[in-house]
Parts: sequence; C-alpha cells; structure tokens
Amino acid sequence: MDLIAEEAEGRVLDVGCGMGILSLRLALKDNVERVVGIDTDREMIQFCIRLRERFSPRPHFICGNLLDTEFERPFDTVIFLYSLRGSQIGKFLRKALTLLNPDERIIVGDFDFGSLRTRIEQFASREKLRTVKKRSLGTLLLGGRKGDAFLMVLSR
Repeated sequence: MDLIAEEAEGRVLDVGCGMGILSLRLALKDNVERVVGIDTDREMIQFCIRLRERFSPRPHFICGNLLDTEFERPFDTVIFLYSLRGSQIGKFLRKALTLLNPDERIIVGDFDFGSLRTRIEQFASREKLRTVKKRSLGTLLLGGRKGDAFLMVLSR
C-alpha cells in the first residue's frame, strides 16, 4: 500500500476500494487533490463512509460498478489494488484509460494468479502504454497456488 501511495497524485480513483483504507491513506497526502473510492459492495461503502467520518472528510465513496459509472472529471491516477479479476480485465483497464487525463497513470498492485501480470502487459502493449514501473514484491502461497506479488505503473 505504501508503494502505491508513493505513486499516486492529483485526482485519484481507487477501484474496488473495499474497506477504504487505501483511499483514506491517499486522502492524507498533500499532493492528492481528491480521492474517489468505488466498490460494488454496498455494505463496504457504508463502512467506508463511517470510517471517513472518523478520519478524514476528503475521500468520496461510490457504490457501483466501474464499467457502468460516469464521472464528472478525469483522474490523474486510477488504482487497482487486488481488484482485477476474471474475464473483464481488459474492459476495466480500457475504462480506466478513458477516465485519465493525458499522460497520467494506472497503478496495479496484485498477485500474479491466472497470468494477471502477463495479461496486463499484453493490454499495455496493445494500447501502446509505457510501463513506468514494474516491481516484484514477494510470493504468496494460497490454497496450494503460488502467486508473485507485483506493482505495475502504466502511462500513455
């Protein structure tokens, strides 16, 4: 989370924000103008709102699906922390590109289960994105499956 926080700036969208911890952490940074956390789980969003009332009024939380949500202004950073799964990875990343100001960044932090890292790299290649940062962070063994933790930062 700290490595992602180092990379994020400006107007930030936290996709699949869950309990809102990253969104709250980012809201405390001086170089972060606005944080919007989005998640499909209504109970999680309600939890985020209660947490926001205790720590910082800066982050805004939305219950919804990224693919179906319209935003008023573009973002400088779109973050996917443990939130890219399934067959719609390309759709989510493509939507993130439409939400970004020119030359800004997508940050992905996750475990490489199901060739996630390769799929992101292939997407970046097709969309002619630069890989600003690619870092391996360690390995997790979960249910007999091994996944390498990684951080990837993409930009136009």
